[in-house]
Amino acid sequence: MLKFSRLIGLFAVLALGTTTAAAQDAPPQVTATIFPLAAIAAAVMEGRGAPETVLDAGVSPHGAQLKPSRAQTVADADAVFAVGPALEGRLISSLENLRGAAEGVRVETLLTDPRMRFREYSGGGADPHIWLSAENAGVMATRIAETLARLDPSYADDYSRNARAFAVRAAALEDEWRVRMRTHQDVAFITHHDALGYFTDAMGIAPLGALTENPEVPAGARHAREIRAAIAEYIRDDHDHGHEEARGDGDGHGDEDGDDHGHAREETHAEDGGDDHGHGHEEVRGDGNEDGDDHGHAREEDHAESDGDDHGHEETHAEADDHEHTETAATDFAPVCFFAEPQLLLRTGVAESLNVRLSEADPLGAGIPLGPDAWFALYDSLARSMNDCFVSLAAR
Repeated sequence: MLKFSRLIGLFAVLALGTTTAAAQDAPPQVTATIFPLAAIAAAVMEGRGAPETVLDAGVSPHGAQLKPSRAQTVADADAVFAVGPALEGRLISSLENLRGAAEGVRVETLLTDPRMRFREYSGGGADPHIWLSAENAGVMATRIAETLARLDPSYADDYSRNARAFAVRAAALEDEWRVRMRTHQDVAFITHHDALGYFTDAMGIAPLGALTENPEVPAGARHAREIRAAIAEYIRDDHDHGHEEARGDGDGHGDEDGDDHGHAREETHAEDGGDDHGHGHEEVRGDGNEDGDDHGHAREEDHAESDGDDHGHEETHAEADDHEHTETAATDFAPVCFFAEPQLLLRTGVAESLNVRLSEADPLGAGIPLGPDAWFALYDSLARSMNDCFVSLAAR
């Protein structure tokens, strides 16, 4: 009986030792606020573990709140990664309060990394959608690998190697799409939410403007008019350029005279008008109300004086003003893509009145499975969506 008891005790010790060893070799529990960050973390952790997300894929982090069902996941995590208050807003405070009970663990905000290369919003402040730059995504992977190496030193080399491989592959994918986008340098497009700037800068293309920097804040009447004016200017420039080409081709004085005439007009246009597609918000805001449309001029002046009203009131005015301009926009229509995130396509009343082609452009990766290849699938899907719209306009 004594021998049997000793045998039981030996098995218990062995089992306890095995459990302890397994716990010690367990990968760190990693949580990221949004899918794109989790996708980068998944690439860094390949072969070792998998991260979790605070927000469901496709949920806008602007104005998001922590769900009670995710609170325990955050509390149990060894590392929590976020972009920063400029993107996740008050969600960061909720996470920090929750993590306060976990000694030695904090929320790592990647936007503060000094190695990050930022683009500035026209109104000031850094654009927080940093994962849409391959270079910044590589920096994020490096930062995540450094954190995981401290938590899990036995696998530090694996994390570092995965981060380097991710950065190389991300840069190659960006280069591939930059080459493919060269044929769309003069394309006209606008965005609902100013979230695609890192991607469009890398591709060498620039929007006529964006309705809003924050999708939770409706476009004001004044800015909606500025976007409409930019579209109208593009339509006029495109229309004039078409006439120049027609005169150059059909001039009875021959090709040489026609080419010279068209060339002179094009040089004048290049000096006076600038690029067809503009240079983002700064030029759009500088253009003001130059759409030449007298149809709703009186109402525009009234609305300009009342722009200090709340955002909901501005949106109502903007939508009413949009309907007044629909007939003119339809008459002078030129192909323009309007890109919006999936969850914003249902809120495009202003966009629909602009007579532009609505198209999905998702920087958050809704519907993409989380795994080591997820960031690349997200980037490729975004690029394909935009390219498809550009190609369809060129075929008109």
